[in-house]
Amino acid sequence: MVRRWPAGLTAIAHISLLLCILWLSVYPGCAARRRNTDSTDTLVNLNGFMLSTDAPDINDVSPMCLYELQKLRNETAELVPVLDSFGKPASGILAGNLAWLGHFDQCMAVESFRHCLVGMGANLSTLLGVSTVLPIQWGVCAPEVCSEEDVRNSLELLLGKLGVIHLKKGVVLLDVPWLTIKNLVSSAVSCTEKPNTNFDIGFILTCVAISTLVALTIVGSVVDYCLKSSSQAGSSNPSGEANGNFSASGGQGSSRQRHSKASNLYEKLSVDYEDENEMNSEDKSSSPNNPQTEKTPLLSSGIPPRSTTVLSVDVKHETQPNVLVRVLLCFAMSRNLPKLLNTKQAEGSISCLNGIRVISISWVILGHTLIFILQAQTSENIVSAIGRWLDNFAFQAIANAFLGVDTFFFLSGMLLAYHTLKKMKETGGKIPWLWYYIHRYIRLTPTLALLIVVLTFLLPNLNQGPVWFRLDRTIGFCKSYWWSDLLYINNFVQEGQKDCVSWGWYLANDMQFFIISPLFIIPLFWFPVLGMIALAVVCAASFITTSVLVYQNDFLPGFFLSIAGAFAGGSGTGLSSNLDFQKMVYVKPYCRIPPYLVGIAMGHFICEIESRRRRIKLSPVFAAAGWAIAGGLGMAVVYGLYDINRGASTPTMATSIAYNSFSTFTWAIALCWVVFACHYGYGGFINDFLSWSFWVPLSRLTYSTYLFHPVVIYVYSFAQAVPFHWSMINQVYMFASFLFLAHVLALLVTLTIEFPVGNLEKMLRGAFTRERSGQRSK
Repeated sequence: MVRRWPAGLTAIAHISLLLCILWLSVYPGCAARRRNTDSTDTLVNLNGFMLSTDAPDINDVSPMCLYELQKLRNETAELVPVLDSFGKPASGILAGNLAWLGHFDQCMAVESFRHCLVGMGANLSTLLGVSTVLPIQWGVCAPEVCSEEDVRNSLELLLGKLGVIHLKKGVVLLDVPWLTIKNLVSSAVSCTEKPNTNFDIGFILTCVAISTLVALTIVGSVVDYCLKSSSQAGSSNPSGEANGNFSASGGQGSSRQRHSKASNLYEKLSVDYEDENEMNSEDKSSSPNNPQTEKTPLLSSGIPPRSTTVLSVDVKHETQPNVLVRVLLCFAMSRNLPKLLNTKQAEGSISCLNGIRVISISWVILGHTLIFILQAQTSENIVSAIGRWLDNFAFQAIANAFLGVDTFFFLSGMLLAYHTLKKMKETGGKIPWLWYYIHRYIRLTPTLALLIVVLTFLLPNLNQGPVWFRLDRTIGFCKSYWWSDLLYINNFVQEGQKDCVSWGWYLANDMQFFIISPLFIIPLFWFPVLGMIALAVVCAASFITTSVLVYQNDFLPGFFLSIAGAFAGGSGTGLSSNLDFQKMVYVKPYCRIPPYLVGIAMGHFICEIESRRRRIKLSPVFAAAGWAIAGGLGMAVVYGLYDINRGASTPTMATSIAYNSFSTFTWAIALCWVVFACHYGYGGFINDFLSWSFWVPLSRLTYSTYLFHPVVIYVYSFAQAVPFHWSMINQVYMFASFLFLAHVLALLVTLTIEFPVGNLEKMLRGAFTRERSGQRSK
């Protein structure tokens, strides 16, 4: 009597060894069959097993590949490291241990061989009663002459014949019709080429460009040091400004005439940054024709929001600084670094914004630590780990880290409205909007362009690994879609996940919000009631649009459930449709604008309070109630899906619509109270913590940190050659490492391109303003 084994997970343990032997053993017989047209079965004696199978159609496999496989079979010494490099099934498959990567380095060290990762799918509907496909990744060591198509075709045909493998005594060993090659990515097989020492022109030019930026910071610092030394040596006024406290005004001409020419030159080239939160300071140097209010998103470092005199030149004196010197001083680290590290905050500034910024960007990195590593698909226990974490109440803060981006939307809208409305009050409503748009683009784009260049040409050459090809494919989109990121329309033109800077959707949204902001700010200035109605109408339209999209597409509540569900199910499953949530709702401005509109309303509110010089006085009971309500709203948004996330309750359509439509708006309302209470003296220890001077320098790095932190995560996660074990302690260590390295990288980027570009822009703007002033005086 023949005893048949159930088609269960125990069968998977035999797959790797059998396929290795089959691949190396069947093809010689197949090649012989090509020469012999007789229809006879090929019998292969394998350590007590008898394989009886109809030969696959070897016309789908190239002759060179067959030849190399035949050579490998005859060369026993070379066969050992090759077979040893194959991935083997490990324990914990139900826990998510589906990445059988093999030994990447050992395979790549074998001459004429390369590592290939094969994507297979196990249909669990016939195993556990679950209608999904279990994505299995199997590392194989294949001859270099075998193309990815050769590997795929050979394995696919062999897998289709596994059902007839049996023992000599007639006991069926394996019957797995549920195991097939599965199109997990654009190709089911992805092979890694041997390292190429001949770098392309893009990589070389990128290295030259980065080296040039570094050289400019060094040369600029040397020039600054030389000018300072000459100034100190030639100064006839020891108590003057030679100690580093240099004025940007031209009202001290009589004293400067006593200095040497070098001293005069050095004092003119002073750089004065002001913190972008100085909302109450007087702006004496601004004019309708010289708008200096910073409208960049809150991720955009500490470059000033208001008038800032940079590289100011006293035109009353005959000695004029050389243009080249002025340009080099824009890059001088000796000048930019002290401004970055300066912790002074002006009186009246909303100092709590510094802490909010840093905490928010840290929150974003915490969420991306999980999401981006999931993209590498190299975990050995992701299913069990996510199950444990979702049962953990505190983990909801990680699952809802996307709210950190909505915090930036709120802050961006608030500061935009405040500074612009304040300027309009000073100028009678006249604002040169065109210059605002140009200024904004110049300040944001160079750093973004550097990121795109790094992703396109530098990052692919940094490392290798069995799953590095996934990063290469993601980066490959930069060559086709880079222009959409630089035009800030990447959240509309991309198809699916084909985006160069996938996290750049935030910048696109913020730029789009900025472009339409006059539609709200102008009415708020001239007709405040009409402006508030406009904000309410657009906000309501956003709620309706999001609700309709969620209803029509049956989306789950929250970003994490949708994306995590898609990754857990794998591509090709029903759950993968939840990735549509990202491209249809998550990145679209008409769904993400409510926090920005709340921020505009808050900025208008603060501006009105200060313009009317009203003094805010609240009773302790009212203040306590405000904190309780704001805390309750924030907790509801972050932890409200706890039962749904851990599977204790099933999400209804009403829940999905309510959460996806109103969660970010509710979060912004809670932030309104935090900013209001902290700014007007009702924040207590919370304001003390958020206003801590420690946050000030870090807050100036947030823009570059946001742009470049995924690079740090990508390099680590996609370079893994062995499956990664998820645990809370590993998550903490990775987050801390990524947070630190991201800020280090952001520091370098800020000092080499972000601050220098800001200095150059102000220098050119100052020259243009003086030229126009000179023409008007004639």
